[in-house]
Formats: sequence, structure tokens, C-alpha cells
Amino acid sequence: MSDQLFYRLCLRSDRSEEHGPSTSLSFLFFFLLRQVVDEQEAPTRCRTGEPPTKKKKNQEVKVDHQRARTGFIDQMEGESGDIMVASGNRKCSAVTGSARKIKDNAADWHNLMLKWEKLNEDGFNIAANIVNMRLFQRNQQEPVDEFSSPPSSSSPSSPPSDAAGGAAELQDECCKLQDVIDKMVVVVTKMERLMTSQRGIQDLEEFQFGPEGRKFPLFHTWNTKQFESSSGVLWEAFSQELKLKQTVLQELAHTSTSDLCMVYLSCWLHQPFIPTQTRLTLEALLLETGHRPL
Repeated sequence: MSDQLFYRLCLRSDRSEEHGPSTSLSFLFFFLLRQVVDEQEAPTRCRTGEPPTKKKKNQEVKVDHQRARTGFIDQMEGESGDIMVASGNRKCSAVTGSARKIKDNAADWHNLMLKWEKLNEDGFNIAANIVNMRLFQRNQQEPVDEFSSPPSSSSPSSPPSDAAGGAAELQDECCKLQDVIDKMVVVVTKMERLMTSQRGIQDLEEFQFGPEGRKFPLFHTWNTKQFESSSGVLWEAFSQELKLKQTVLQELAHTSTSDLCMVYLSCWLHQPFIPTQTRLTLEALLLETGHRPL
């Protein structure tokens, strides 16, 4: 029922109100009829494609939720793809267990050898200062040649304060060299720990897989025994070199001949107990564990 028709009926009922109570009943009848007609017309509008405003809002909200859900799913699929790529990259580089420990030990070997080289350079500079000071004192104490005229009593002699100052400087340089040796002892001690750790990994592999070890290598071609043997070679070389340097420290300041001083300096510089094969062993260890590109 249209709003204009209902309005006309209401006017007629108002005009005829003075005729009696029947007109008010007719108004109530028309009002109820309006409600019934509206309820019957509502399903008709829904079938003809005219949804109510409230329901349309609900549908729009539902569509928005669907779009948001679709976008969130797409976003999650993209993130999962990134994670898969990252996990794939991490799978090639990240290792665990015995392989992780062996790789860390190889990096520690490299760092300790770099520290050793730095200490060796510092110690050589200090040892060269000791040799120069020792030779200077020796030249000052050389006896006068027999063909030269003997020094007169009036000639001034070297003051004792200079000799005392030279001895104090020599003692300071010896203390500096002793500090370098102490740091080298710490480095060799850490190398021994690495070798012990590698032996422990070897024992664990034998306990898990038997005396023959793994069927497949941990990295490229080496088995656990080769890692253990290479660690033993490195530690043995540096421990012997440390003993040589300790001997040089004890004898360098008390050497009377320049030739022997040069021998001690050459031994300190060239490190005869650390040959080229030792450095090649370290490089092979780094290549096998992936620290050096193939």
C-alpha cells in the first residue's frame, strides 16, 4: 500500500470522527492492513533483486571480509615461499652435530694461526732490539788493541750510569719478549684443546658408526680421522716451535757473539718447525669445511 493512499484514509477517518466511534475503529483497521501489506511486499522486493538496506550492508561487509581473507592467504603464500627459499639457502650452509663442531674448530684454527703470526712479528721486533743492545754493549766492553796506545789516566771513562741504563733497557726488552712468549703459550694451549675436541669427535663417530666410521663424508671427501690427524699435525708443529722460542728467549740476552745472535733471530723469524706443509694443511682444512671456496 502506498503512503499517499494511507494518508488519504487517515484524513477521511479524521473527518468522520465526529460521526461516531466506528470511524476510530476504521482507522485502526487501516493501520493493521498497512502492516500486513508491507510484510507481504518485503519478500517480493527481495525476489526482484532489491535487498533491504541493512542486508545489503551485511553482504558488503561479507564481501570485504572475503577480499581481506583472500589477500591474507596470498600474503601468507608469498611469505611461505620466502621462508622456503631462506630455508633452502640455510640448508646448504647451516650444519649441526659433528659437522658443526668440526667447522667451528677449523675457523678457530685459522684465527689462532693469525694471532700466532701477529705475536711472532712482535716478538721478532723485540728480539732484534735485544740483539742490537747486546752488540752495542759488547762493542763498548771490547779490550783495547795491543798496538794502540794505552789510555791515559786523565782520559775520561764511560760513566757507570750509562751501563746501568743500558742494562735496565735490556731488561725491559726481555720482559716484553717474555710477555709475547706467554701469549704464545696461551695460543698453543687453545690449539691443544682443539686437538682434544677433534679426538673426542673421532671417538664419538666410532661409537656411533663403528671403527670404519660414516659411509658418507661430512663435507666433501674427508672422513673424521683425517680431520683428527690434521689437527694433530698442526698442534705438534706449533708446540715444537713454542719450545724453540722459549729457548731463544733464555739465550738471546746472554749471547756473546754476533753470529749466534743472527742464528737466534733467523730461527725466530723463519720458524723452522712450522714448514709450508703445515700451512697447506690448514688451507686444506678450510677448503674441506667450506671456509674457502672451491
